[in-house]
Amino acid sequence: YVVCGGVKIISNESMSFVTKTHFSEHQYVDLGLSVKWATWNVGAESESEVGTYIGWGDPTGTNSSYLAADYPTIDPSTTLSGTIHDIAHVKWGKKWMMPTMAQYQELQSKCTWAKVDKNGVAGWQITGANGNSIFLPQAGYYNPHGLTYHYVGTDAWYWTAEQNDNTEAYAANVFKWAANPKIIEKVLHLPIRAVYNEAPTSNTGGSTTTPTL
Repeated sequence: YVVCGGVKIISNESMSFVTKTHFSEHQYVDLGLSVKWATWNVGAESESEVGTYIGWGDPTGTNSSYLAADYPTIDPSTTLSGTIHDIAHVKWGKKWMMPTMAQYQELQSKCTWAKVDKNGVAGWQITGANGNSIFLPQAGYYNPHGLTYHYVGTDAWYWTAEQNDNTEAYAANVFKWAANPKIIEKVLHLPIRAVYNEAPTSNTGGSTTTPTL
């Protein structure tokens, strides 16, 4: 049976089907850098979709809390990349990870960035020296406290896997394409553009606090 509008509809026939996961694994693009970059955001199904706005360190993509205690705390000398708090690694598996700040800085310094519109979505076309490119929507961010979106269509805010050294409630994200990170509250929800890292990693996350998500 199915429930539609609160009404249960019962069928005499049995049918089988497979549901499509929202976080399906995506392809990557080789820009000639140390890691390969996903073709679109976590939770999206095309490069011009924003995907899912996610609180920092939420491996489910469903945590809507605006309390800092509901998001993980890690040793600042480590990152979330490849850990149980890394939604790209948890949902896509294999060698998919949230990017580090160094990987974003490499993307900024070794690629050409151009503002473009794709399917009516404002963003950055990022082209590597090898001619391959990805599109990064200017998705802004979502504030779960006020249920409001900010800077959509004007700025590209994306999470990195790194926590602020001095304030546990804050983490680093990239703002536009600046070389330096913008430190913001973990409770704000941002999109994530994953990387595919073929190099071995020994990061265990160094998690000191693991909240119930």
